[in-house]
Amino acid sequence: MDILAIKPTANGIQCRHLEVQASSKPIGYITPSPKGYIKHRSDEELQNSVSEWVRKKYGQPKKAKQRKALFDGPWTRHLVVHKIKYPKELDLIRKAGITVHNLSEVIDILRRGNTVVSKAAGADFVDLVTGFDKS
Repeated sequence: MDILAIKPTANGIQCRHLEVQASSKPIGYITPSPKGYIKHRSDEELQNSVSEWVRKKYGQPKKAKQRKALFDGPWTRHLVVHKIKYPKELDLIRKAGITVHNLSEVIDILRRGNTVVSKAAGADFVDLVTGFDKS
C-alpha cells in the first residue's frame, strides 16, 4: 500500500487507499501479465492482468485487515499516475472501480496552496512542488 488516508468531514470519515505509479518517463503497462512485462497484449490478456493487479493492490486480506484496523468503514480506491503509454489499461482500471488521478493535476492542486500540509518527509514540500516537471 502506498498511502492510506483518513479525513474527518462534516459528513463522516473519508478513507482512501491510494497506489502511485509515477515515473519521469512514460512507463509500459502498469499491470504485469503472467508472462512478465510484454509489449503487446490482447484485450483478454490486458483484462486478466488488470484484474489480477487490482486484486493484489487492493483486495488482499492482509491489506483489508490493515485498512479495517485504521477505520472499520468504507474505503475508496485510487491510483495516481504520471506518464502512461497505454490509456486502454487505465480505462480497465477505472472500470474496476479505481479512481485514477494524474500526478500533474495533484501537483497543480498542491501548488495552489489549499492544503494543510506544509512539509514532506525528507524535503521541503514547497521545493518538491515548485520543482516538479510538468512535461
